[in-house]
Amino acid sequence: MELFGIAGLYFRERPEKSEIPSGFFCYDLKGDYYNEMVQVGESVNARYAGSVLLPIPIPFENRETLWITWELEFSDKRMTVKEYRKKQEGLNPEKARLTMESGIQRANEELMYIDPSDQYEVFQVSRSSYGNGYRYQYRDMSYVREKVLDVHAEDYKIVGGGKLMPEETIDSLIQKINTQHLIGSKGHAVSISDVIMMKRNGKIKSYDVNRDGFWRLPLFEEQWIKRHEFQKLKGFPKEYLKPKKSKQKER
Repeated sequence: MELFGIAGLYFRERPEKSEIPSGFFCYDLKGDYYNEMVQVGESVNARYAGSVLLPIPIPFENRETLWITWELEFSDKRMTVKEYRKKQEGLNPEKARLTMESGIQRANEELMYIDPSDQYEVFQVSRSSYGNGYRYQYRDMSYVREKVLDVHAEDYKIVGGGKLMPEETIDSLIQKINTQHLIGSKGHAVSISDVIMMKRNGKIKSYDVNRDGFWRLPLFEEQWIKRHEFQKLKGFPKEYLKPKKSKQKER
C-alpha cells in the first residue's frame, strides 16, 4: 500500500508495540460512516479502520488527524513486517519527506490558508475539467492573450505542494519538484501553463509558468478559494479575499 506517496504496510488490527521495528512509525486510519478510510492520526478511537506502518514520520504539527483523500492506495501484494523492513533499506529520507509533504498538501489544501508556515502548491490543467483549459494547456501567455482566453482556476487541479524554504525562488522550486519527481503519478513535470501558488510571510501569489518566465495571476487565488469554499474555514484570513486588480502581470 501507499500513503502520501510512501510505501507502507497495512494492519487490519492495531499492532503491538513489540511488532513495530525500531526507526519505523505506526499510525491509525479513521473511517467515515460508510467505512471508507478518510483520515490518519497518531491514535484513533472512534471508527478505527486499521493501522499503517511507515519508514518516516508524518508531520501532524499539532493536528490530531490529516485527510488522506485519494492519497491511500492498496495493492494485492502481501508481505511480513520483516519483508517490508528489508524493502525499505536504501530509502532516501529527504526525497521521502518531500514526497510525503506533496501528498499531504494534495489531500489537505486548507493548510495553505490556516497554517501560518510558508508553503507552495502546484496546479495543472485538469483533463476532466469542463472549462477552457484544454484550449491553453501547454501554451504560454502570449497565446492566451492572442486568443483572448482567460486562465481560470476552475480549469485546474492540484498535483503537489509542500513547505516553501526561505531561499527558494520559483525557478529553484520548479527544479526541485522536477528533479525529485515530487508530482509523481498525479500529473507531469512542471511545464508551460502550470500554475505555482506560493505563500511567503502570510501573502499568497500565483504564477503561470511560461516559456520565458512567469506571469502573475492575481485572480487565481480568489477563484480557487471560492471554488472550494475555503473562506468558510475556521480561522480563514479575510485578507485573502480582498479585491484585486484583474490585469495579468509579467514577472
